[in-house]
Amino acid sequence: EGDRRRFRLVEDYRGQGRKRRFEDEGEWEAEGDLLRLRSADGGERMYARIEDGVLQARDARGRPLPAAADDVMMAVTLGTAR
Repeated sequence: EGDRRRFRLVEDYRGQGRKRRFEDEGEWEAEGDLLRLRSADGGERMYARIEDGVLQARDARGRPLPAAADDVMMAVTLGTAR
């Protein structure tokens, strides 16, 4: 939307017979290969863009999170998310 950079993030977690969904939206800005997402409710997240559009969660300074070193997020369409 013009100069505004808006995001809508939908996360589906699946495991151990359970499924949970989280939704968030707000504004984002790029800092090199890092994306800073500022939620409409005041929260903030940082992700690194790695190969092929894959995102990996980072701490507030952009450093890798040791507990999430193998966790990545991939963009999907509605049809592939089911």
